Amino acid sequence: MKKILFAVAFAALLAVSCNKEQTSSVVGSQGGPVKFTAELKYSFDTRATATAFQNGDEIGIFAGTPIARYNVKGTVGTVSEGSAPVELASPINWQAGQTAATTFAAYFPYLSAKTPEAGASTPMVLPWAVKADQRQLADLDESDLRVAVAANVAVDSPVAFSFTHAFSKINILVNSSAVPGTVEKVEVLGTKREGSVDLTTKAVSVSGDASAIITNHVSASSPFEAIFLPQTAAPQIKVTMDNQTSYTFTMDGSAIAFEAGKIYNTAILIPAGDAQQHSVTFSVGAITDWTNDNTSVTYTGDPTVDAGQFWSVIGTVNGSSWNVDYPMTQTTTGTNPEDGTWEATITVAAGPDNLGNGGDEFKLRWAGDWNSGVVSVGMDPGWWYVDGTGLQGWQANASNIRCKEAGTYKVTLYYPSCLLDVVKQ
Repeated sequence: MKKILFAVAFAALLAVSCNKEQTSSVVGSQGGPVKFTAELKYSFDTRATATAFQNGDEIGIFAGTPIARYNVKGTVGTVSEGSAPVELASPINWQAGQTAATTFAAYFPYLSAKTPEAGASTPMVLPWAVKADQRQLADLDESDLRVAVAANVAVDSPVAFSFTHAFSKINILVNSSAVPGTVEKVEVLGTKREGSVDLTTKAVSVSGDASAIITNHVSASSPFEAIFLPQTAAPQIKVTMDNQTSYTFTMDGSAIAFEAGKIYNTAILIPAGDAQQHSVTFSVGAITDWTNDNTSVTYTGDPTVDAGQFWSVIGTVNGSSWNVDYPMTQTTTGTNPEDGTWEATITVAAGPDNLGNGGDEFKLRWAGDWNSGVVSVGMDPGWWYVDGTGLQGWQANASNIRCKEAGTYKVTLYYPSCLLDVVKQ
């Protein structure tokens, strides 16, 4: 009888033990580890490889209440079918007995200095500043904060992060063929570089004073590019040549509310010899979503001499040899598009001799074409130009214009009154 009672008691104890073992498999109630993966929504085009995550990349992970773990380093593993597992430097665990959902967030690239201090009032707000000098690809990449939010994740559920760009980007295509030298650097002026991101909403706040950002330039055929914080601003673009001549372009119109995850494309043309400010427009048509590898971008205007809008100067001026059209700037308008006052400043390296032979020479032409209706404009006879006399009587296909001596000249065309001024500066 005693043996029977003992057997019954042992069976009951075994049943309790089995129930406990089954209960321990419910991860959330016992504080098991949270599992993370990093999803690759798009390629990271600021990186040297222009690809997505690489094995070994480090991300920072934030876990909201009730877990409350902040800036835990995670290492991305091998990518498979668009996502990769994430291994943590120290485990993030569900809380024992937790029933409430938790919001998780992550950012890339990881920086240990972004760990909030103990007791911080806003531990899920991440401070960030873009680099003032982004000429090196590494500095461009570090400026490019990418964030992911997984809101209200249920206990014992895996967390999948899908990263997006937190900031804005500008692509600037520059045509400097009308001026001497080559472009040394392009700067974006007038935006604030410092701020913070609320990781639970991806909302960006800016702070500090506006300053300059030096853009990145990968190759001669690529645009100048910079990453900046989304904000309402009216930036300027400053182009500095290798001869230290600079040209500043201002926006045409009111400030723009730049948005996160958008690329703003613009194209600018530097008029010949003009170092004054020029307007550059960011139009809606030049804005694209920053969701993929933007190796090819679309501009609202190609920065070349628009044959339908400019009179131009062509010749052996500004160091060229009849191979560059230097656009003239229209300062007053008329009835037709080609009417009005047109100006350009040119450099003449050599004047003719005492008999009027040799020296630099040039013509004016409409539509950048030798075969259009109003073709090349010159003087008849072809002799050196007397400064500032306002000679009339020039005509299509006439002889080339030659200035009296070497130097810088301002060329002014009044059309259709057929008045041409060439004045030494």
